[in-house]
Amino acid sequence: MSEAQATVAAIEDEVALLPKLEEQVGQFKVLGVEDKLKIVPLLETEKRIQKRAIGEECPNLDNAFLYKETA
Repeated sequence: MSEAQATVAAIEDEVALLPKLEEQVGQFKVLGVEDKLKIVPLLETEKRIQKRAIGEECPNLDNAFLYKETA
């Protein structure tokens, strides 16, 4: 029985935090955080492509130009 009371108390504590969390969500929306977070996956993709281009594609281009110059 005391375990159930502890669970109820924990749930009540979490519910008591909801108004503060909702206020924070409103502040984040006003600041445009949601829109800023939308670009994070795009930036990660761009970073990955840049890393690949520098690490893999540039040497391939160098080899291609060197081959063309010697031919």
